[in-house]
Amino acid sequence: MKKIFRLLIPNLLILFSACSTDNVTRDEVTTYFSENGFGEGVAVVQHPAGEHINGITYVAYQGPNEDPYVASYNHETQAWSGPFQAGTSILGKDPTKKIDSHGKPTMIIDDEGYIHIFYGGHGGDKTLHGENPLGGHHSGENRHAVSQKPFDITNWRDLNNV
Repeated sequence: MKKIFRLLIPNLLILFSACSTDNVTRDEVTTYFSENGFGEGVAVVQHPAGEHINGITYVAYQGPNEDPYVASYNHETQAWSGPFQAGTSILGKDPTKKIDSHGKPTMIIDDEGYIHIFYGGHGGDKTLHGENPLGGHHSGENRHAVSQKPFDITNWRDLNNV
């Protein structure tokens, strides 16, 4: 019996201390940053979809009409910024087609702090791109957008270099 208590008590103390909610109220906890990340906003095959640098986490996801969105979380202030639409995908614009989640954005931050996202591709559109010698045609178009200022997610410009 003593052996059981020697094992049980420390484990219970660890469990209860991990569940502590001291100094945390419901109003202080941020549970989400967006209400427009429908269905499959991110995926493991399109990655990375987030970067952490200088105490800020940047995340990219596919939002309404399959367009890319970016938000950021400042770990010091515990505040979200955004989300901001970072580009326009040709996916999701034809109401006769199903939602196509294959154009989710990926993200990198370069050495100068510019945030790059790549999004929108799913095999290409035959009418826009011609024959695809590597596989079938689906829809979409690979696109590249970059933040207009380093570490700033509010304004983006498209680059025609994918």
